[in-house]
Amino acid sequence: TPEAWQVLEEQCSGVGRLIDACLDQLILYSDGPTIDQEAVEKLSGEFLRFEPFDLTEALAYRDIPKALVIFRFFYELEGDMAAVIGLLHWQLKRLWQAKMILAEGGSADQVGGALRISPYRLSRFMNQVKQFERAAVEKFLEELWQLDWKVKTGACDPVVAMEVFLAGVR
Repeated sequence: TPEAWQVLEEQCSGVGRLIDACLDQLILYSDGPTIDQEAVEKLSGEFLRFEPFDLTEALAYRDIPKALVIFRFFYELEGDMAAVIGLLHWQLKRLWQAKMILAEGGSADQVGGALRISPYRLSRFMNQVKQFERAAVEKFLEELWQLDWKVKTGACDPVVAMEVFLAGVR
């Protein structure tokens, strides 16, 4: 249903690969021909222990043990380090974009509109934005790009490299 689709997009923060994985689970375990909002919410409670948003929140508050747990969850869910790196890059890029909008005199509502963040998530997102300096976000994006390059060229163990990256966030 349209309501189910909206809840699914919000729960997955619009991440296509995660939406696909959830749709596969919904189709596999649905009781009938229609997937409604209740089915999506039930799946979210069982299948999606964490949202993509939770990883950057753990990093924002320097909760490295939680960030590592969330990373492992998404890595096991996706089975692909490129997807996890893409997810983290997407979130960090949004933090950077928010910093830029605010630096130009924009408001939280303008950030939400420009980055298509639902009002439901906007206050949490803005709290994350406050936790990072722009230079730190830029540094993390650069380090994440280098990590992605090393992973794709086989120059490192992907899981260990990501764990080291997450542990080094300050």
